[in-house]
Amino acid sequence: MRNTLLICSILIALIKFKGLFMSFESTVPDEGLSKGKWFVASPRTDEAVDNGVARLDVMVAPGHAPGFAVFVNHFPPLGGGPPTHSHKAFDEAFYVLSGQIEVCIDGETALVPTGSLVFVPRGTVHAFRNPSSEPATLLVVTTTPGAIDLILGMSEAGRSPETMQAHFAKHDSQVDGPPLG
Repeated sequence: MRNTLLICSILIALIKFKGLFMSFESTVPDEGLSKGKWFVASPRTDEAVDNGVARLDVMVAPGHAPGFAVFVNHFPPLGGGPPTHSHKAFDEAFYVLSGQIEVCIDGETALVPTGSLVFVPRGTVHAFRNPSSEPATLLVVTTTPGAIDLILGMSEAGRSPETMQAHFAKHDSQVDGPPLG
C-alpha cells in the first residue's frame, strides 16, 4: 500500500512538474508552504547546487511539504554517481526526464532510458550514474525531506571512504561500496 501511495504521488508530481515547472513562478509565499497548502515550485537555477556528483535543483525542500522532498539531478555526460549505498529511513524514486542512467540495485544492473521510473525501497543497496556521452536529467522524489541534506552535503563530506561513510551515517544511510563505473 505504501509503495502504491508513493508511486501515485510521484505520478501526480510528474504531471504537475512536467508541464508546469518550466514556466511558472511560485504562486504561494514561502511562509505558506509548510502549512499543507498547494503550491507550484519553479526551478531556481540561481540556487542550483553542485554536490560533486551532479548539479541539483531543489524543487520541494525540507519544511515545504511534510513527508517528502523533490529535486532534479543534472548529470554531465559520462558523469559518475554517488557511492553504492542504502538508506534505512527513506525510499527513493527516480524518473528519467532526459538521457539515460545506469542503475545497479541489489547487484542487478540496468540501463534506464528517458521516460522510465526506478523505485528504490528503503534498505535496498543501489548506485547510479550517467554512462552516456549525452547529459542526463532525473526527477528524484524521496520519502523524507532530510534526504536533501544527505545529498547536498556530499561535496563537503569529501571523497575519502571514511568521511563519506560518516556523512551517510549522520543521515541514517550507509556506503556499501564504490560508485559504478
